[in-house]
Amino acid sequence: MPRDIVNRVTTTIKSVPSKARSATADATINARLDKREPELIALLGTLGWKALRAARELVQQMRENTYVDELIDAIKADNAEIAIDQQAARAYLPLNFRIHFRKPEYNTAPALTDLTCDWAFWHDANRKFIENGW
Repeated sequence: MPRDIVNRVTTTIKSVPSKARSATADATINARLDKREPELIALLGTLGWKALRAARELVQQMRENTYVDELIDAIKADNAEIAIDQQAARAYLPLNFRIHFRKPEYNTAPALTDLTCDWAFWHDANRKFIENGW
């Protein structure tokens, strides 16, 4: 049984990058796939559910050609803004804040699951509330 699992993982490792490469002739995309391939192989070679989940998320990022470092760069370059779900804040009504990227495909990118926003709200000089999430 374990031998069969090893064979299936080996087949997957060999086929995922080649299938992704055959879907495009863009040299930039292929270079990005090549850059992430060792990370994918390392994750698939690691025992545990956490590594398998991370490998699945990386494959999704490879499919969509949007990676975590791009999202971070977009935030640093001011290509994202804080959006509020209402037009005006009202007393005693909760507000939902979110990060909105100027590049629409980033707003639904699977790479977002690897990032967390920490929101800090100061009530006064001594009390700070921290929430996290997108």
